[in-house]
Amino acid sequence: MKVVVDKVDEMVDGYVQNGKSVQEMIDKVNVVRELSISNARSVEEIASASEHLSTMTAKLNNLLATYKS
Repeated sequence: MKVVVDKVDEMVDGYVQNGKSVQEMIDKVNVVRELSISNARSVEEIASASEHLSTMTAKLNNLLATYKS
């Protein structure tokens, strides 16, 4: 009977360890998800700044064109 109990204890320990490993993977996936969200926000901000700079450059070119004439 002791052998059976020991084997069941080993199985339970294995299940507990698997559960911990799965939770660690979930935590790491959540970190990657948060980084991805942060990166997406950064890309949006960079795109917006780029568009603003492009608009400002076009206005500056128009002003310079009046002096070239």
